[in-house]
Amino acid sequence: AGKQDLGRVLDRDLQEIANALWSAGAEAISINDQRLTATSTIRAAGSAILVDFRPVNRPYVVRAIGPDDLDDDFKDSDTARLFRALVEDEGMSFSVRQVDDLTLPAASDPHLRFATPSPTATPTPRATEGGK
Repeated sequence: AGKQDLGRVLDRDLQEIANALWSAGAEAISINDQRLTATSTIRAAGSAILVDFRPVNRPYVVRAIGPDDLDDDFKDSDTARLFRALVEDEGMSFSVRQVDDLTLPAASDPHLRFATPSPTATPTPRATEGGK
């Protein structure tokens, strides 16, 4: 990323914030009311940021539910320190605050894919060494 990107929030910035919140003990996280799950994606598509393939727009609001010290633990993270520096250097807006009552939207059902054995598959006998 070049200098021109420093004042703009990128998908990896939101990824880092979400990961720092999970590390600090968050039990639930949303970005602009898109609930994150273990299989959520935060990706760029051109200049847009997609959360689970849905676009999110500025201002980006990340909410998290967790233990009482979640805000303090997040504020002490390397990610929060980086964003505080960007506020000073690049004029970005970034703040962390604790609220007593917070409701996040429900997560959508995950679309998990898994493999199943083919019904026509039969075990193939293995030849042993020496033909025995």
